[in-house]
Formats: sequence, structure tokens, C-alpha cells
Amino acid sequence: MYGQTEASPRISYMPPEYAVEKNGSVGIPVSCGHVYIPSATSKNPEGELVYSGPNVCLGYAWSDADLANGDVFKGILKTGDQATIDADGFITIIGRRKRFVKLQGISINLDHFETTLKGQGVDCIVVGKDNQILICHVGDHCDTLSDIIQNNFSIHPSSIKHFQIDTVPMTAAGKPDYMLIIKKYLS
Repeated sequence: MYGQTEASPRISYMPPEYAVEKNGSVGIPVSCGHVYIPSATSKNPEGELVYSGPNVCLGYAWSDADLANGDVFKGILKTGDQATIDADGFITIIGRRKRFVKLQGISINLDHFETTLKGQGVDCIVVGKDNQILICHVGDHCDTLSDIIQNNFSIHPSSIKHFQIDTVPMTAAGKPDYMLIIKKYLS
């Protein structure tokens, strides 16, 4: 299942018979909903996933007065997730829209970058700002990082810095603490 609280909370599910064939996907939309990527083209099918359905919340209430606003979302939720939708309607989440940087004019998905490194055995956390990527890795990967990056990305080495750390910091919710790394190394 994939979902967000604003969708009460389900957006998609994986039919069991497709679990192997569509490995990596978060499945198809629930029966009452619809997903689409407004910016998708045949050359670039990736973009922000948008969900529509009757289970989308009305909006956010920051004060008592906000409760009178009515249906602000109008059944449409911009998820903030970068995704693709295949020809069979299966959704694959690529990363969060906020986790992108521009290097030499090229948009880089930091989640994809981090996943690629982890797939090559590098325990790490990756952050960045425009024109720079920072890799904080557990263990000595100085020799292998260059090879992995060169074989998987078209990025000039001058745009990448890396530091060895003892452990990947986690938030109280058990998620990687990107803000801590940003404050410590990119501020």
C-alpha cells in the first residue's frame, strides 16, 4: 500500500498477483481514486504524482477559523512525490520533489542518487544544494565512490564532496535526518 494522511490514508495498493512482475511499484490506485502526472510526456514520464478521489481531505486547518473554509482541496491532492505511471497504471515512486538539486543545469534526484549508492553497498545519506552534492558515508568508501558515481551519473567530480561518518543520523520518527546533515555540513 502507498498513501498519505491527506488521502485518508490510502492512494494505491499492490494486487498480490503482480507483486513479482511489478516489483518496486506501489501498485494501482484504490477503486475510488485516480492518479496522474500533469507534466508527464512521452520523453519525460516522470513528475509529481497527483491523486484525486472522494477520500482526499478538505484542506489544512491551522486555526478554528480555517474550519469554515470548506473544501479547499476539492478532491485533489498534490502528493509531493516524484513518480512514474506505467502503461498498466502501476505507480513507481522515484523520490520527493523537494529532494532535487541542479548541477551544471541538470536536475538531480537526491533520493535516486542515494539509492544507487546504497545498491552498491555504500551506507550513506545524501544531501545537496544547487551546484553541490554531499555524501556522508559510513565506512571507508573513498576509493569506490568515484567509480560508482562515474559509472552511474554524468556529474563532474568537482560538484561532489563526501565525508565519512560513524552512523547515519536518524530522526525520532526513524527516518534519515537530512536536516542535521545539512546544518552540519552545508550551512
